[in-house]
Amino acid sequence: MGMEDFPYPVKQVAQLPDSVQRALRDQMNEAPASLLVIPPFRHIGRLPGGAPRGSRLRGASRGPSPEWTLALTSDRLIAVARQRSTSQIEVTVIPFESMFAFEWGTILLYSWLDMVWADPELRHTRLEYNSVGEPFLRELLATLQRAVLARHQPPLDTHAPVSIEPLYDDSMKFYNMLRFHALLADEYAEAYCFEPTIKPRWFWGRSQEGLLWAVTNYHGLLIREPRESYPYGVIYTFCPRDEIREVSMATTERTVELRLTVGQPRWEVNGIFSLNREAELRAGLEEFSVQQVEV
Repeated sequence: MGMEDFPYPVKQVAQLPDSVQRALRDQMNEAPASLLVIPPFRHIGRLPGGAPRGSRLRGASRGPSPEWTLALTSDRLIAVARQRSTSQIEVTVIPFESMFAFEWGTILLYSWLDMVWADPELRHTRLEYNSVGEPFLRELLATLQRAVLARHQPPLDTHAPVSIEPLYDDSMKFYNMLRFHALLADEYAEAYCFEPTIKPRWFWGRSQEGLLWAVTNYHGLLIREPRESYPYGVIYTFCPRDEIREVSMATTERTVELRLTVGQPRWEVNGIFSLNREAELRAGLEEFSVQQVEV
């Protein structure tokens, strides 16, 4: 495996294959601000933790993913998917104004970025890549997040930041994921609720995926450590606050489920916490209209 197998930036459109150049020029009326190439990625066998390929655990594609070329302009992301074996080209144009949520996940060397947008129906554009290229994709994600946030004024009722240092004592892993990977440079937590991971056992006992829900000055943010890939995976879900349409909490005798509806096409996000987290969840949702649902 060489460097050509990992995501890499390109300086000029002329450095790309002819078919990709033509596809981009058909969609651009300005020089791109950045170009990024993501080589095909194939996850061999089963996902970590025994989850079969194509499963609900953000299932990887069954064959190799296409080669992606991503061009950022001042108002859109142009994603060109090229099948190297057939040279088939498919172009997806995503205006910044159409995006309303993002999912970013990593399981060992397998990573993905799922952009959630409307056309006007619900759409997902999913990029799979080798985790070695993470810095380039994290920079892209931050740029797209900023573009979505720029559509809205900052919430007028934004609360003061809370210290996340106590989280360090509960879980250094989740603390690092929140502080160093999830938050933008000027983003801070206003409230958070942490559900520790209950480690899977071979023959006995229940397990529970670790969850961290944070309300920030920009996002409703859910970080999860899936049971199926423990301890090698993490999934971040970023929901811009102004795109959160509904929030509800459903309780049972043992659990409380946080439910979010995001964007006009009503994309649903949820996380299940133990019942003793109910008060913490509710305290962090004061700025939202919360509906209590008994199950």
